[in-house]
Amino acid sequence: MFRAFAARFLAKHDTLHILVNNAGVMACPFAKTTDGFELQFGTNHVGHFLLTCLLVPALRRGAIMTELARHLQPENLEFLRSRAPAGAQLQFKTVEAGAATAVFTATAPLVLTQTRTPAMLEQ
Repeated sequence: MFRAFAARFLAKHDTLHILVNNAGVMACPFAKTTDGFELQFGTNHVGHFLLTCLLVPALRRGAIMTELARHLQPENLEFLRSRAPAGAQLQFKTVEAGAATAVFTATAPLVLTQTRTPAMLEQ
């Protein structure tokens, strides 16, 4: 589904100015995607990651990538600053690091051993 969409899009357009990966599922019964991922993780993370990767050629010509922290609300940033040790500077993951963390968390051997499914860590 994602690969077919990306191929159709790239055949018609050479530039993509914005991509909002916002669709998802929550609190659904256990099921797996056609690729074998737990449905919620596959839909909410792997699907978004795959679509973004497939559309990178068009995104590079039309978008600006920012750190994930840029999208936090000011009150959330202030809350995080209030919890940091005195003098510490907040450091946030890059987009690439955030995606890598999500993929690792879902596929780490420890997680698979403990849950027997490629499930996200709760904390």
